[in-house]
Amino acid sequence: MKYVINCGHCTKGSYDFGASGNGLKEQDITRLVGNLVINKLRSQGHVVINATVDSASSVNDALAKICAIEKSANADMFISIHLNAFNKTAHGTEVFTYGAKEVKQARNILNNIVAMGYTNRGLKDGKGLYVIHNTKAISMLVELCFIDSKEDMSKFNAEKMANAIVYGLTGQKVVSAPVATAPIAKTDTVYRVVTGSFEDKANADKRVADLKKTGVESFITTK
Repeated sequence: MKYVINCGHCTKGSYDFGASGNGLKEQDITRLVGNLVINKLRSQGHVVINATVDSASSVNDALAKICAIEKSANADMFISIHLNAFNKTAHGTEVFTYGAKEVKQARNILNNIVAMGYTNRGLKDGKGLYVIHNTKAISMLVELCFIDSKEDMSKFNAEKMANAIVYGLTGQKVVSAPVATAPIAKTDTVYRVVTGSFEDKANADKRVADLKKTGVESFITTK
């Protein structure tokens, strides 16, 4: 199978920024999940074209670039990855297809994410969405969850989200390969990785919370 994957929104310029919430930006999270999806699909032997656009002169320019990549790829399926935002209390996952058409892979992705504890918001009509209306392949836009919902982001895990998407697309179980490490001789030396120093403890607490949401454990120390 040949897939085109789009990690939603731009990271540069003044246009097409995504939603934000809980100290996170949509365009960062879509790339975190989307790049995992791309690598996992390729590891299963599928052909994957990355239709992510990092900068554009306008929203329409970004959308046109995405669709141009998709049209030239002659792919079987197009998947655009996004996160929702509304009023900080809305939550759950939903998948858009053209006319809310029942697409097996879209339904599978939805069910897989719901199984992780997210509210099922259903398959929805995406014919009004540019990247659904202007692509040739079977297309879907996946709203993983609500980035401004503490409930949703408290259980967010990029690896599990990517696995849910890949399994939904291919039906092939995703096995995360263990990281091989060489034996390390015990010493009295301890190596610490520092991600920032803050005079305000509230800012330090926020950094720890943000890292935890992306799956990175951290803690606070003082001099």
